[in-house]
Amino acid sequence: LLPSAVVGDTLSALCEVMKNTDPNVSKLAARAAGHIMLNDARESTTSVLLPSVLSMCEVKNDDAQFAIGEAIACAWGGANVNADKVLTTSFTTLNAEVKARAAEDAEASTSMDVDEVKSRVANYTADVDPRRHVHNAVVDAIFNQYIYSSRVEKRCAACVWLLSLVMHTDNHPRMLSMLQEAQEAFGSLLGDSNELTQELASRAMSLLYEMGDEVQQKELLASLIGTLNGEAPKKRHIKLDDNAKVFEEGTIAINDKALRGDSDKNSLTTYQELCSIVTDIGQPDLIYKFMDLANHQAAMNSSRGAAFGFASIAKRAGDALTPHLEKLVPKLYRMMHDPNPKMQEAVKGIWTSLIDSPKATIDAHFGAILDELFTEAGSRLWRSRQSSASALGEILSGRSFSDIEPYLERVWDVCLRLIDDIKETVRVAGEGLCRSVRSLTLRLCDAHHSGPSEVKRTIQIVLPILLERGLMSTVKEVQALSMDVIMKLVKFADVDAIRTHIPDIVKTLLESLSSMEDSRLNYIEQHAASFGQEASDKLEHMRVRAAKSSPMGETLDLLMAHIDEEVMTEIVGTMSSVLRTGVGLNTRAGAGRFLQRLCMRRGRLVRAHAGKLFSMLLSSASTE
Repeated sequence: LLPSAVVGDTLSALCEVMKNTDPNVSKLAARAAGHIMLNDARESTTSVLLPSVLSMCEVKNDDAQFAIGEAIACAWGGANVNADKVLTTSFTTLNAEVKARAAEDAEASTSMDVDEVKSRVANYTADVDPRRHVHNAVVDAIFNQYIYSSRVEKRCAACVWLLSLVMHTDNHPRMLSMLQEAQEAFGSLLGDSNELTQELASRAMSLLYEMGDEVQQKELLASLIGTLNGEAPKKRHIKLDDNAKVFEEGTIAINDKALRGDSDKNSLTTYQELCSIVTDIGQPDLIYKFMDLANHQAAMNSSRGAAFGFASIAKRAGDALTPHLEKLVPKLYRMMHDPNPKMQEAVKGIWTSLIDSPKATIDAHFGAILDELFTEAGSRLWRSRQSSASALGEILSGRSFSDIEPYLERVWDVCLRLIDDIKETVRVAGEGLCRSVRSLTLRLCDAHHSGPSEVKRTIQIVLPILLERGLMSTVKEVQALSMDVIMKLVKFADVDAIRTHIPDIVKTLLESLSSMEDSRLNYIEQHAASFGQEASDKLEHMRVRAAKSSPMGETLDLLMAHIDEEVMTEIVGTMSSVLRTGVGLNTRAGAGRFLQRLCMRRGRLVRAHAGKLFSMLLSSASTE
């Protein structure tokens, strides 16, 4: 044995090397410290080495943190290695050993029988464990100091260390007794802003599922399903310090140099910067809105992290997931269309693991999926609205009338809302959805593809929406879409199906001649008088000609061919209303032109109502 003074000097020198700023050097020192504590767990040794190892939580190097995690696992005890193996074989790292064992026997399971786990935990007495001082120090550092820290690098370090303990000391009774605490800790990290932390936490969830008993497995599944459904995971509150990172670089940009001051940064990231900026602009209450945004981002990250973890658990869970499919399938279908490619990848992994027959599953849960998409299309989160638009466009493609009838009105309502969304990417997704729904509607109204009753019912559902909410909207994109679909319906739909709606269509189109005209023309007309009466008259003639050649004017001409005696009676009442209450030059001129064309093309039908129509025209002309 070496003299105690030499041992002390050696340990002190090793601690100094662990402080080296080069992570490649410090990680070798940490690994050496772990090998020493593997064989010598006396308090005189660990009290020197372990604090130095645990103080390396801020080393920003992934390989170094995994080396530190293995050192902690060696110090903990229960790892599948000893001093002889380290010194006399080609041993390199614990991770390499795990991979080698997996390669030797891919089918082998390292998990113990549940009864054996319970027996080990029940028979374990912490007070007589020779490494209890190591356990207490490690548990205090991970759970009380680092894993719930406001510092990203500390949380990442604690996640790596705890995962190393779960992987390499999973047979140790003290570790087995901590599964509940470990699950809670990893669950809190599923929404971490650091992708490595998030990925490792989701991987750890899979390992914990294998190690737990039936009750723990059910709790873990319920927790992950809740997180996927948007429920906030149970976790301790993290107290923010001034330098705590709230947003990623570039999320909240500052374009004003006066607000930026002397700083070279172009965005807000830390809690201190957020507080400073809201104070400078005199609106301290904005800090709550910033934190609300951060919470929404964390919620989306949690869902992504839970998805990665769930994907690896899904196959092992088997029939245990069957009762949850009714809730899971709609969520998963929407999340497969999330704007974030990594979220898509994670959820597609779950979908592949859970669903054997995608088409049959979608058909079986069609109603539940649509309800989910309709609800999320009105969400506060733009990602939810965008994913709902994309998912709706896909699921509605090729559907029959019987599938879509109960939902057709809500589908159109969502379409008209999404193309007027505040966020551009949502509007683009909404436009794609509108194209799909437009094609679906026209196909359902085509007599070559649908029966007469289906065509009639589709028009009864869709036409009122387009007339009342579409053409009357103030949004140009909504007006254009509605006008396009109405025109196609009038042109190609079955005559009997469209005939009963002609009076409503005529009235709305005549009113739209003025409401859809460019508002700048009214301004020009008001000032045209200053250029003389001739200029004013020319402008009016130009406006009337433009209205004649518009889609509304063309559609009105198409409708005349479908008017019969019964419809003509209703048209007379409609025209009376338009001539009496219609506002705008184009509406009144369009009404007169419509009656003129009607007399020329359907004179026989008009003859019985000529007196009443002539009286209306005289009354309208006298008020001009």
